[in-house]
Amino acid sequence: MSTLKTHNLQSPDASSVNIAMAPNAGIVVTGISTFSDNVRLLDNDRLQIGNSQDLELFHNGTNSHIRNNTG
Repeated sequence: MSTLKTHNLQSPDASSVNIAMAPNAGIVVTGISTFSDNVRLLDNDRLQIGNSQDLELFHNGTNSHIRNNTG
């Protein structure tokens, strides 16, 4: 059984960011994330937005999709 470990990182503006990491389970980031380069997702990986992940952006290898799942 893996143990989730939380790391507190200090950003350049002195605010802190907590990152929880578990082996082979990805990361969970609390706070604002700023990327200085591209964010890359593989085909069929989805960018899910909203508390209910009701807005999705993804590419299936052939077509690009923006999906609103609010009904």
